Amino acid sequence: MNENSETKAADSSGSQPPSGTPGARKLLSWLGLIVGCVLSALLIAYGISALTTSDDELLSEQTEQEAKQQDQVAPARRESRTTLPTSALPANPDQLKVEAEQVVLTLQQQYPNQAPALHVAAMMYVQFRKSAEAEQLWKKCIDLSPNDARYYLNFAAVAMDRGNSEIAAETLQKAVDRGISSPDLVHHLGVALTNIGKFEEAEKAIEPTLKSNPLLATHWLVLGQAQLKQRKMEQAKQSLEKALELGHSSPAAYSALATIAAQEGDEEKVTKYRVLAKDSPEGNGLSTREQFHVQTAAEVRGATVSTLIEAATVHTMMGNSLEAEQLLLRAITLNPSSSESCQVLAELYRAAGMPLEERLVRQRLVDINPFELVNHLNLAQAARDSGQPELAEAALKFAISVQPMAAEGYLAMAQLHFESEYPEKARWYAQEAVRRNPTTEGYFLLSSICQQMGDQAAASAAIEEAKKLASE
Repeated sequence: MNENSETKAADSSGSQPPSGTPGARKLLSWLGLIVGCVLSALLIAYGISALTTSDDELLSEQTEQEAKQQDQVAPARRESRTTLPTSALPANPDQLKVEAEQVVLTLQQQYPNQAPALHVAAMMYVQFRKSAEAEQLWKKCIDLSPNDARYYLNFAAVAMDRGNSEIAAETLQKAVDRGISSPDLVHHLGVALTNIGKFEEAEKAIEPTLKSNPLLATHWLVLGQAQLKQRKMEQAKQSLEKALELGHSSPAAYSALATIAAQEGDEEKVTKYRVLAKDSPEGNGLSTREQFHVQTAAEVRGATVSTLIEAATVHTMMGNSLEAEQLLLRAITLNPSSSESCQVLAELYRAAGMPLEERLVRQRLVDINPFELVNHLNLAQAARDSGQPELAEAALKFAISVQPMAAEGYLAMAQLHFESEYPEKARWYAQEAVRRNPTTEGYFLLSSICQQMGDQAAASAAIEEAKKLASE
């Protein structure tokens, strides 16, 4: 009775069966397993999410850092996209002529109304002894660009070589009438007028130039020859002796002086000047046949290289840098020791913002002429621009060793160390630079270096020196 009452009371209160019973234990076991799985799943999911987020952030940070590092060292790691030959490419002279002619033909087709393009073609024809073709092209150049003295000069020179001194004189006189004036133009005009027998006009053309610039030896020669033809013996003698004094020792000068000495009856001087005329370098040239033979081997190659360089210059001027680069690399292949080819190519790369390529070519220029200061300074600048300060420093050390009394190397080294934050080195080189050549630029740099070092007194002193130089 009592047991039944207790049992009913327990059922009516909704309490769980005692844990000790088999059914209760089974139910609790299942509930625990379910809850545990849910919690484990949530924890695992949260853990994976947190881990993934953390790894992604870490990976992103590492990628950014690596990218920054690569950006910093990229110029030093990237290799030049250009290589240069070390020996000249064998080439047949006839093939080289065809190549040069094709280059100028392409140039004329691309820029038919550009005088510089026609000028390149004319220069090539002159070098290949095609004077008539050159004359025609320079006539067009004069029409296209009538204020450029070069075209008048070249046309006149070719015309005189072909025996057309009268046409040369007329053309040069047109330039003078347009207000174009240059020592070379006046010299050629004097020669052309002398050749056609207009000696007084030649004298009048030459004299004003010599009054403004009395150090033109060839002008004194032309003047002396014109005076001699007018039988102004004493004036001619003075003019010709002035030409010799200024270093113009040609057979023409000696022959003219020999003629004057003969008129004076001075046989000793006649013999002297005739011997000098015979022994002068211009009097011992090769025969025409020998000259042609030598040109076949060497001058055709030189003329082709020159044509390639000049054509590249025109293409650069017209904005076609790819064509210019190709032509210059070809020129270097034909003559790896051509400093002119390398110089033009280096400037092309500098303008294009290609410092590694520029550095490669600047190194070749140093190899060609290792004792030219400017070559080392340009190499150092290219190395610095390409992110290779150690190579820049090496180039500048060499530059200083080449010319230890020149301030330029020290100043460039000071700037390099200042930018690299080596103030002690920078200060020493800056001081050496202004000691050799005090300049406002040098003292301003020295002042900046001293400020970087915290030496305000020295910085102010350098500024004062700069101001003194600026006021002088």
